[in-house]
Amino acid sequence: MAAIKQIIKVPKDHKIKIDVPDYYAEDELLEVILIPQKEKEDYRRKIEELKKAAKDPDFLKNINE
Repeated sequence: MAAIKQIIKVPKDHKIKIDVPDYYAEDELLEVILIPQKEKEDYRRKIEELKKAAKDPDFLKNINE
């Protein structure tokens, strides 16, 4: 199963039309997920901070206490 990714801006009316490729059968169930890009960037930033914290002596000291 191939995923199809489209990045769009939210329109003023907050309605999004999705063009489904012809190779999907009529009445086939598809899952649609909305992932805001800002949250994705925040998540990546938090992961990077956690990676740095894992090497931070003060952070590790606090964890051990």
